[in-house]
Amino acid sequence: MRARYTLAAAACTAALCGPLLAQPVAHWRFDEAGGTTAEDSAGSYDGTLVGPVVFVPGGVVGNAVEIPADGYVTMGDVLRFTDQSFSLSCWIRVDPGYPVYSLVVGKHTSTIVAGYFLALNSGAGYGTPNTAHLYTANRPGGEAIGTTTINDGEWHHLVGVYKAGANTRIYVDGAPVEDTGSADNLSSTDAPFAVAAIKLTNGSIINTFQGLVDDLQAYDYVLCDSDVEFLFQNPGAEHTPQCLADFNQDGSVNTLDVLSFLNAWAAGELRADVN
Repeated sequence: MRARYTLAAAACTAALCGPLLAQPVAHWRFDEAGGTTAEDSAGSYDGTLVGPVVFVPGGVVGNAVEIPADGYVTMGDVLRFTDQSFSLSCWIRVDPGYPVYSLVVGKHTSTIVAGYFLALNSGAGYGTPNTAHLYTANRPGGEAIGTTTINDGEWHHLVGVYKAGANTRIYVDGAPVEDTGSADNLSSTDAPFAVAAIKLTNGSIINTFQGLVDDLQAYDYVLCDSDVEFLFQNPGAEHTPQCLADFNQDGSVNTLDVLSFLNAWAAGELRADVN
């Protein structure tokens, strides 16, 4: 898939400028053969397996992490993304008919409207049965809810996008976007960034998901449709083409992006140096 270019990058070739790529700030492949450490191949946020969590073969690419009841993976108090745009990408597989309201990955303290997470099914006024949704410190009804059935025993690719001050989006199994939600102020929380876990107000951490997770990535910017489709078609990819033409990061490429670029260029903003 070709990366898209803004006006200033239109004449820039890969030979002169190199590929226009962006890295995730964290990437957990879960390909370890054993042990209790999940390496972050893109950053410095290695995860710790807690309880009866194990690495197993049969992931989307290589191994995956299998999470039964009472287990989870914690990366610690990292990736707060407070009022900052970000994106989460992961692959999951749960048993057919899995009905439990489950927080798959994110950073959240129970009963406190703060943090963010990708979740399955419905509970506490959020989500709908058999689908995934993205919570970003919003009240019930403000979350982006997918339409694809995810509890069918198959691998599914989930992407949640938070565009600060604009909207949230959820993708399931590639583009296009399945739903948008409200982007309320993303209140901070000291809960750990974790897979299958949530922090309680008494400070303890409990399991919130049972199933398989693979290829978890976090980005500190908005993924656009072509980025999401690239990740879906290329599981395990460490880099993704950055959607430079979507300069204002609203999920669409149109004349508003040209105006946004020209304003940034006239103001001498570094982000206008797209090459």
